[in-house]
Amino acid sequence: MGVPWFKFFPQQYLSDSKVRQIAREHRSILLDLWCYCAMDGSIPESPEAISRLIGESVPATKKAMAVLKAFFVQEGDRLVSKRIQAESEAYQEKCQKLRESASRGGLKKVANAIANARANARADEYQTGQQMLEQTLEQTLKQT
Repeated sequence: MGVPWFKFFPQQYLSDSKVRQIAREHRSILLDLWCYCAMDGSIPESPEAISRLIGESVPATKKAMAVLKAFFVQEGDRLVSKRIQAESEAYQEKCQKLRESASRGGLKKVANAIANARANARADEYQTGQQMLEQTLEQTLKQT
């Protein structure tokens, strides 16, 4: 499952020796592929399909993927970034904790999460939080 965003720490990225050893054009492709992994959970394994995603020729994509495969793990006919997968799981876990908190009556915490999401212009979290708040309020009103 994809996520609408993932954490990116410039200092960590720029100081990663694995990243620094690859050519600049390959780093650009790597960032694009991480974005696709964040949105879709994985990318196709086929260089032809990847070339369509990133807008490169098939030969250029094959050359880049010979280097970039080190950043991915193959699962069937897809490639997965363990880094992005970990971020996605952390995001899903956070959402689940918010749901559980709301179901236990944590309306203030949910309301704060909604306000923070709105202030930080994260519409997806705002909508999810808004829905959770409405459901919790309905449940609370039914119980009283």
